[in-house]
Amino acid sequence: MNKPTYYKSIISARMIGFFALIAIMIATTSCTEKMQITPQEGPQLLGVYGSITDEFKKHEITLSRTMDFYGSGDPDMISDATVYAYDGTDTIWFEETDENGVYETVNEMAGTPNRTYYLSIDLPEYEGGGHYYAQTTMHPNVECIDSIRIKTYKMASVELENILGLYPYFQSLPDPNTYYMVKVFVNDSVPGGERITNCAIETLGGIAGVYVNGPLMVAYTGEYPVWSFSTDNNDTLYCLHHCDTVKMELWVIPPAYAGYISDISSSNGSNPMMGTPSNVRTNIGPDGKAVGYFFAATKREITTIY
Repeated sequence: MNKPTYYKSIISARMIGFFALIAIMIATTSCTEKMQITPQEGPQLLGVYGSITDEFKKHEITLSRTMDFYGSGDPDMISDATVYAYDGTDTIWFEETDENGVYETVNEMAGTPNRTYYLSIDLPEYEGGGHYYAQTTMHPNVECIDSIRIKTYKMASVELENILGLYPYFQSLPDPNTYYMVKVFVNDSVPGGERITNCAIETLGGIAGVYVNGPLMVAYTGEYPVWSFSTDNNDTLYCLHHCDTVKMELWVIPPAYAGYISDISSSNGSNPMMGTPSNVRTNIGPDGKAVGYFFAATKREITTIY
């Protein structure tokens, strides 16, 4: 005879707890007071960014200091550093340009695939002194890009209205760990602006060694575009017009540098609640003393008119 009353008392208690929880949630989520977060800033670190490629030119390395989390303006650049790279055979010297903190190779030169480059940086005493270093290996690229086509973008067998895909044709490298970086220029400008993250990172993995967008690849995976454009005023894609000149660059980069680009891409913005749970990777040593990246890469390019 007491069971109905017992069950009723449990239900009542649960309902009271439920409505109490709802009240707490409303009270806490309806608060409009702004919360000021004051992150604890660490010491300024050396920032390094630069590369050596297989292009015949003067190669560049930039040295600066890191900034506070909420800092604005330009970073402090570092002058009068001693900078050089060694490839096991030659020493490649860098000298500071007229722009503070920007260093170029003394002479024009082209890097050599399959060589490892060891970077050395010594700061002057008035900049705190210290020795910094990095190493990177230059991986070979494909022999050439045979051609590129710009045509209606297909997803499986479905054509997407007002969307164009950029389809390259080349014999890919056999190493499944090869990382390709694709950069696209329209009329000599990068759609969206020239920055580290404005590129596409591709790895062919299990189909490495096939002819990209050739019959075998199409039979197994379908056609493969590496970039996309719009033919109207799409808010997210660059609008391509007839007679635009389109250049595609195909870089082969170290796998770890591909990870660095991925880290940068996921760390944009200044909201501390939306950042990644770890620091952006770096290959600059000593550990904990510097940030940035020094990489070696090879490049192929091709141009067409839409």
